[in-house]
Amino acid sequence: MGLVKRALVQWDRVGGAALVLVGLGVLIAGCAGVSAASETVDQMSYLISGGILGLFLLGLGATLWLSADLRDEWRKMDHLQASVDALSATLASAGTAVEISLPDSSLVDA
Repeated sequence: MGLVKRALVQWDRVGGAALVLVGLGVLIAGCAGVSAASETVDQMSYLISGGILGLFLLGLGATLWLSADLRDEWRKMDHLQASVDALSATLASAGTAVEISLPDSSLVDA
């Protein structure tokens, strides 16, 4: 699979990594601006623009990355459920009276 095609399939991971990198860059630029500014008013503007925007971009990037990981887990769970259903159907067609069921998610402690 080509790099561009893989990046398009994993758009949320690529976007999350890009937002984290941009957020870190904004935070570093804000720190550099604060250290170079001599007036408190100038330091506050760097703190507000660089700090808050940088933290927002870091949070957004982390959220995108987490959603990609959750999507992968859901895909694995769907695959496992399909495998259990196929096994149950195979056993039922063979005349074996075995009931396979997964526990209800509301009964499982988190």
